[in-house]
Amino acid sequence: MIRIAVCDDDPKVLDRLCQYIENLAGVGSYDIVCERFTDGFALLDKQDSGVRYDLVFLDIVMPNIDGMQVGKEIYEVSRDTKIVYLTSSPEYAVDSYDVGALDYLMKPLTDEKFKRCMTRFFERFNAPKAEEVLIQEKGKITRFPLNTLLYVEVLDHDLVYYLVSQDSVMTRQSLSEAEAMLIHRPNFIKPHRSYIVNLDFVSKISSKALIMVDNSEVPIARGKSKTVSDQYLFYKLSGGGKK
Repeated sequence: MIRIAVCDDDPKVLDRLCQYIENLAGVGSYDIVCERFTDGFALLDKQDSGVRYDLVFLDIVMPNIDGMQVGKEIYEVSRDTKIVYLTSSPEYAVDSYDVGALDYLMKPLTDEKFKRCMTRFFERFNAPKAEEVLIQEKGKITRFPLNTLLYVEVLDHDLVYYLVSQDSVMTRQSLSEAEAMLIHRPNFIKPHRSYIVNLDFVSKISSKALIMVDNSEVPIARGKSKTVSDQYLFYKLSGGGKK
């Protein structure tokens, strides 16, 4: 089932969008539930009750709370929800990408605009979902795709997750907790008591370190050089890292 929310203070826009969605469901035999909201707070209240939407159409200019703020609050709770903004003015277009907006539709809406938008939605909705890691960081939950993790390092009493984006996530966690999540996977190894490394992002190996694609170096513990080299070669020869 695909759950869609439409939020606009103009009843005519609500009617048109819901009609578009109903027609789409009928033609494509999609199992779609569409809910209407004329106020952003009502939509957020529904989200607070535990309901999650796959797609939300949001008017930007609404009374009480504008669509940009509603979109930000939805994005904070559910990064999987795709957001499409509706507006009569292009001035908010840049801000819309702060919440990873799927699309930005100018009014008046047309069949062509709607079909193009829904094609983009279904391409993303049907794409294989990348496995994610959820980390508690400074009182909030941070999530990132597992396939973007370079390596993990113990730093004092914290654990740091380094990502290919050059961002990092620090949490009060033990390395053994990260091991339980990662080491059973063929692309993760522990070359040193303070590190776990993703072999997909190793560019070369020396006798003392793994050189990562960002040129950072992860040390290899004394006496483990051959074991680490063998693990890397076996992973690569068995097809590991191929896209």
